[in-house]
Amino acid sequence: MRERRHVLVTGAPRSGNHTASRYFRWQGRDVPLLQMGEDGSCSWLLFREHQVVHRPDWRYPVRRRDYEFDRVLHLVRDPIKVIRSLSQMLCPGADLPHVHWRFMADLGVPLPQDRLGAALVLWTTVVAGVEADETVRLEDWDPPFWEGAHPDHPRLTWREVVEAQPGLGERARQMAADLGYPAHDEHGG
Repeated sequence: MRERRHVLVTGAPRSGNHTASRYFRWQGRDVPLLQMGEDGSCSWLLFREHQVVHRPDWRYPVRRRDYEFDRVLHLVRDPIKVIRSLSQMLCPGADLPHVHWRFMADLGVPLPQDRLGAALVLWTTVVAGVEADETVRLEDWDPPFWEGAHPDHPRLTWREVVEAQPGLGERARQMAADLGYPAHDEHGG
């Protein structure tokens, strides 16, 4: 029998799951980041129904299919900002993102060795594969809990993304447009 939970918030890493967890905690709900709480979870790792997550800090594997959620939300944030943030943290062998590399390998999707390529593959794979009831844009939340939550990273433009990774960059740009985000740079890129 599946355990019932109120909500699962999922989406690509760096899209605001930590912010969503803080939002639910502010509302008195137990919806922790990357763990299963009494009311649900905020976890990009559970973006698909048949996903199984093995983490060393969890006592047992978490299977999304073991839970029934009242609502599953696909949380998105401005894709160029997410890709930029991911590209800054993703590098082979780094301590922080090791879960990203292992997780994608488990999906049969190897990440390229360059940071931007890895960020694009991770973002497009998760966003295209999310199984959710609805998509929610972080920028549309009120109150704006995300303000100041993300560090500034060096600027990245769609032009740079497409030039560095032509096919995948165009796919990501089209996916961004489909989510309602600008698919061009401020200066026409």
